[in-house]
Amino acid sequence: MKKKKLLNFVLVLFPIIAFPQNFQKQKIDNLLSQINDKSNYVRLSEGEKMLLTTQLYDLSKEAGYKKGILISRIKQIQVYIAKADTNSALKLIAETLPLAKELNDNNNYAFLIEVKARALTFSKDFDEARGNFSAALQRSDFIKSNDTLHFRKVSIYTGLLDYALYAYQAFDKKAYKDSIIYFGNKAYQESQKIQAESFDKYVCIGQAAQCLGSAYVSLGELEKGERLLDEAETALKKSYYPLNIAALYAFRGDYEFKKNNYDKALEYFNKALEIGKKQNLPMVGINVYPILIEYYKKQGNTEKQLYYTEKNSALKDSLATINQYALITQKRIDKKPETLSRNSEWKWFIAGSLIILLGVAVSFYFMQKRKRLSDRSHFTGNRGLESEELTMLLDLAKNNDKQFFIVFQQTFPELYHRLLEFPELTPSDLELCAFLKLNLQTKEIATYKKTTVGAVDNRKYRLRKKLNLTEKINLYKWIDTL
Repeated sequence: MKKKKLLNFVLVLFPIIAFPQNFQKQKIDNLLSQINDKSNYVRLSEGEKMLLTTQLYDLSKEAGYKKGILISRIKQIQVYIAKADTNSALKLIAETLPLAKELNDNNNYAFLIEVKARALTFSKDFDEARGNFSAALQRSDFIKSNDTLHFRKVSIYTGLLDYALYAYQAFDKKAYKDSIIYFGNKAYQESQKIQAESFDKYVCIGQAAQCLGSAYVSLGELEKGERLLDEAETALKKSYYPLNIAALYAFRGDYEFKKNNYDKALEYFNKALEIGKKQNLPMVGINVYPILIEYYKKQGNTEKQLYYTEKNSALKDSLATINQYALITQKRIDKKPETLSRNSEWKWFIAGSLIILLGVAVSFYFMQKRKRLSDRSHFTGNRGLESEELTMLLDLAKNNDKQFFIVFQQTFPELYHRLLEFPELTPSDLELCAFLKLNLQTKEIATYKKTTVGAVDNRKYRLRKKLNLTEKINLYKWIDTL
């Protein structure tokens, strides 16, 4: 009798327990269905996509469904990249890579490394970007599905094309110019290998054709560029994707502008900007604003020229700030494994070796201190050899140029890495440290930053608090001895 009652109790209780689990699974499946319906998903605004993927992440995390967590994070990273928020993208990539590795998801693992490379390209860390693109290509070779492999390689090669284009604009080297067409052709060839008829196939074909076409247009080979842009437009009609459509209109506008068809160019640019505004895609403006400035200059329309000059400057400054944060974020992410590795090694020491270790540490400290003093002496003695770099830094500081801090990192890499050990320091704090290293006085900093002496003094006060320094310590000397 008791067994029968217990069985009845279990039979009654089981649906009560199972129902919430089934309901949760249904909600997850419903969200995945909406995300996988690509023809509709791509039409959502970036804000709507973020809301949808956040819901999927929360439910998947609660249910312990790792695949759902991975998909949600991948989609969120795509949103951040579309919005040119490289800093948020890099943070999320660092969090998501271990999960993709755990699930042995080679496609998404390669995607994450590729997107990291794209973010670093936007941030102008070209060496790190190139290394990550190579790593993404190597990882993609483990993808078993042929079509998925071709999809991924199209994306990686178009990223490499952007990398070569950015690097060519930065350094004006022929090797980068040649690489633009090389990577564009590689992407185009991969897109032609895709077999299955699908939404993704035409996205890839359109993306590859428009990237190669735009490369030819930018290099002045208009006939080749037009043919490929026509092909891209045909493909993208079968796979509406706002970011690609906006890019296509921008490239079409550039083509017409170079052929002196200004009215037609303006029509394309306005279409691109309309999509960019609706979908919150700042990279559209980065491509279009400089040409509109030139267009209105040719037309003699000073008012419009000034309008787009201001918009272009504001957008570039905003993205430069984000990219500055992104570089700092990535450097701190890179330092974490080293720190964890060093900490784990301590567990292997036995108590009896503590005295020896302490002795070695003290000796090492004094050796390093002597080395730093020697290095500073050497730096001072060879200051003339580095005068060109210092002059460039001072010029960038005087002009309040957004590239100042990037050049500073390259000129004083050891100091930069030491400053990164203080996690509370923001890019603004690090910039102030750079000014102090150059021995710029408060009034000079205020002039260059177009602010007041009082505001600079407040920044110095906040910096002291974050560094835990008393008023007695000279900030300039402290920075110089770091």
